[in-house]
Amino acid sequence: AGFDHQDRVRDSLYKIGEQYATRAVQANPDLAAAHFTLAKALGRAALAVSGRDRVKYAKQVRDEALAALKLDSLDDGAWDVMGVWNAEVMRLNVFMRFFAKTLLGGQVLGEANWASAQRDLEHAVALQPTRIVHHLNLAQVYADVGDKAKAREQYELVLKLPATEYNDKNYQREAQQALSKLQ
Repeated sequence: AGFDHQDRVRDSLYKIGEQYATRAVQANPDLAAAHFTLAKALGRAALAVSGRDRVKYAKQVRDEALAALKLDSLDDGAWDVMGVWNAEVMRLNVFMRFFAKTLLGGQVLGEANWASAQRDLEHAVALQPTRIVHHLNLAQVYADVGDKAKAREQYELVLKLPATEYNDKNYQREAQQALSKLQ
């Protein structure tokens, strides 16, 4: 029952985050940070649900990240969201991607690809080389596309960088686990 309760608490917090981020965009639609925050909130909520429900969030996440980038092309967080968006769409199984594109009206999912995931995350890293989450997400994409050497390099960077943000210690644990599986 503990995990069920934790999942419900997490999901309700994601919903609250989404509501606040939506209000921020409504209050100031010309603020890139508001659009990034909404993209991130929607993305977090999407990662906590099943594949079919995740698809429902995909267009919104992408639209908000692109809106942030249109307002501020140097928003490293928005580049990270775009990279993760591409990767998560590519991680959907072939049936789910087909189902999403044809039956759920998710044609935009057809634009996702590994090259864009890699490029967007490399851009996020270049813009903010000390953000651990960017290196972790890039490492995961390198691992997904079979570039173990680059994945290893990024995971090792995650472990070497100082933890400065709230989730950095968790990201470092995740990188350590992934690194041990790579070797």
